[in-house]
Amino acid sequence: MKTSLEHLPEQKQQELQRAIEIIREEIDLDMLILFGSYARGDWVEDLDPETLLYRYQSDFDLLVITETPRQAGKIEQNSQLAQRLAKTIHRTPISLIAEDIQFG
Repeated sequence: MKTSLEHLPEQKQQELQRAIEIIREEIDLDMLILFGSYARGDWVEDLDPETLLYRYQSDFDLLVITETPRQAGKIEQNSQLAQRLAKTIHRTPISLIAEDIQFG
């Protein structure tokens, strides 16, 4: 398991840091985990050279760990947070999931 973001390009590190700042401004954050392709280092950005639009693009998968299921539900229903992330982080989509510590 990786414990740093050094495997990511500088631009991706900056985007992720900004996303974390936004999340911290909106919620009282105890634990945030990057998982999925960006955590593993096998993300995809398939850009169509003709249209310069992505055919497929990996997203940042972020997991917020909360103390209670109620807190997790509030985070997942926080449309203001989702909108801020979408408006601010333009280059990489973000999937934000919240689960309580007892989940699973």
